[in-house]
Amino acid sequence: QKSIQKLDISVGYLYDQIGSGIIFRAFEERPLLIDNALFGARLAYEILPDWKIKVFTGRQKQQFDVYSSVIKGLSIDGYLSGGEGANWAIAPGFGVVNRTLDDAAMNSLVATINTYTKEDAFVPKYNAYAFSAFNTLTAGNFTWYVEGAYKSKDNLNDPFGEFNIGDTTTLVGDKLFLASGSGDDTVRTPGAGDARIYLMDGNDTVYVDNIGAVNYVDGLGAIKNNNADTNVADGEFGMFVFNTADQAGALAAARNRNDLINGTNTNFNDPGTPGIDSLFRATITVTYRGLTSTAELPANVYRPTALYVNQAMKAAINNDPVLSKLLVAQDGPGYTLVVKSLIDGVEAPANLNVTATAFDVSVLSVAQLVDLGGALGLTPAASTAVNIQPLLNSGAAYFNGLPAYDPAMANDGVADITGAISGAISDNTVYPGAGNDVIVLGTGAASNDVVVYSGTFGNDTIVHFTVGGANADLLNLTALGGSGAVADDIVNAGGLAAGALGNVTDGEIAARQRDATTDEQAEVAALFTDSGAADPVSQVFVAVTAGNVGYVWQITDPGGASNPTATFAGTIDLADTDWFTLNNPDFA
Repeated sequence: QKSIQKLDISVGYLYDQIGSGIIFRAFEERPLLIDNALFGARLAYEILPDWKIKVFTGRQKQQFDVYSSVIKGLSIDGYLSGGEGANWAIAPGFGVVNRTLDDAAMNSLVATINTYTKEDAFVPKYNAYAFSAFNTLTAGNFTWYVEGAYKSKDNLNDPFGEFNIGDTTTLVGDKLFLASGSGDDTVRTPGAGDARIYLMDGNDTVYVDNIGAVNYVDGLGAIKNNNADTNVADGEFGMFVFNTADQAGALAAARNRNDLINGTNTNFNDPGTPGIDSLFRATITVTYRGLTSTAELPANVYRPTALYVNQAMKAAINNDPVLSKLLVAQDGPGYTLVVKSLIDGVEAPANLNVTATAFDVSVLSVAQLVDLGGALGLTPAASTAVNIQPLLNSGAAYFNGLPAYDPAMANDGVADITGAISGAISDNTVYPGAGNDVIVLGTGAASNDVVVYSGTFGNDTIVHFTVGGANADLLNLTALGGSGAVADDIVNAGGLAAGALGNVTDGEIAARQRDATTDEQAEVAALFTDSGAADPVSQVFVAVTAGNVGYVWQITDPGGASNPTATFAGTIDLADTDWFTLNNPDFA
């Protein structure tokens, strides 16, 4: 151990802990023959009086050897008091620990999991993380310590795990399983497979086959390809470009991803002549495969340029909880914008659209109107809402007809970069959890994925849900009371007509446009009448918004002379798959 001014350096067998030791404790209890020392290095630095930051790494002691897995950690501890004469003080702290499995341990895990059936198999984790925050409050003779901790998914062993062999035989013994974290998780099932994916709490993202014929990023950050599993060049997913000098020409040189050429930046016009500079505080709407997000241009820029439009598009995509899982927007050379797809599938310009909506200046003060009008070339006397609003409306109309912001595909000089459907077949089953999950299904020509809903769930989005054909997918709503086996349960072409829907029919799935008569629990329950059945019966009702979001309700007739009840389960956005194209074969 060595100290250099405020820095302490320790190397060797270390004994330490973070907080009370919930997430990390290296200690020795000789009478119990326990020695959990960390063999490694630790740096501790006094950043302020009574505040210290500490980092460490090493391997945990194992009898007369050390474990091969590497542990890394950081903690910050401090002390604050009320000053001289005060009778209170706090000692807050924060810590994080990471454990990385060694290759031998991972290979052993994989070898064991490969002996499991597809129902019990899972993708093991190389890294596990734990976080904790803690504090000691002292007030007079009273002391209170509190600590909270969170742990990410980890590979665990259940010594009494059950293996189901066939329909009647169950074996009990050591069974590995993946313990889900309660945070926002990302799950990938590379290539072909029949995985069962169980989502827990949090807003999770699932790519059931995001790598078949195209690239993906593995757990170590390397770009891989499922067909060859070797490092390959980026750029296989679809790539859109905006504001190049030629958005329409076939394989235009201006859209070559290696040398994008600028389109327009701005045009400062006389009053009454619309341009990008007339988009003060305009709302930019980005729509991808039926999924929409918006962002507003800044309020302190009276005459924006194309760069401000690009930043709004980036914000609408990269900051949106759904679109950010499907796309990433990046600044290109000059005034261009590049939008890359993050998912399989053949992209086309029609999949992505951007529009502008003029700002309503009626909310501005007189002084703000004068400032805005002056920037637009109007005199103070003419800077009224009546005169300014048409300029902004014309600016939005101008932008919406501007060829530079018509979506187009980038190219590599030989072909457009459209991406591709997966070359693998994925027949996975996804069980959404309680959060707002994003589920990207497989695109393989014969992929048939299933999404199983039960109980209550969040506001989910399902992308690439395929209706009919060899690659048809399934929605399983049987736990909610809806079955595809019941005839005529979905009516196409806009859903069922307005009005009462009659008796609760066991297993039926009914759908209609969502309106003022179907947006409240009592209103939905009132659509149905007592079935007259002695035993309880249930069905599903889906109220579909104009934006293709299905509000899913479980309708239950308790049996006997009782009125039906409606229980809201959650929402399902099918992206660009129209709810009203689904029919019996699309439900389990």
